[in-house]
Amino acid sequence: MLRYKDLALIVVKNGEEVGKAPIEDMSVLVLDGPDLLLTHQLLAACADAGVAVITADEKHMPNGLLLPFAGHSLTSATLRAQIGANLPAQKRAW
Repeated sequence: MLRYKDLALIVVKNGEEVGKAPIEDMSVLVLDGPDLLLTHQLLAACADAGVAVITADEKHMPNGLLLPFAGHSLTSATLRAQIGANLPAQKRAW
C-alpha cells in the first residue's frame, strides 16, 4: 500500500511502514503491480507537488497518466533531455 504522511510517500507492507520518500524529491511515480493500493491523499499530494503518476498494465507497459494542472520544471527538463538523448544513451538507459 502507498499512502501520504508528513510530506512523503509511505510504503506499507503487511501493516508495517517499510519505506519513505519525500514527495518534493519526485518528478514521476510509476505504479506497477496488480495488488497495489494507494490513497487519494497521495494522488492529490503528487498533483500538488507537480509529480506525474504513470500506471502500468499486466504486461508492465504504461497505460495511464495522471498529470498535475501546474507543470513541474524538473519533469519538463528531464523529458526534454530524454527525448534529445542520442541512440547509444537511449539503449544504455533501456
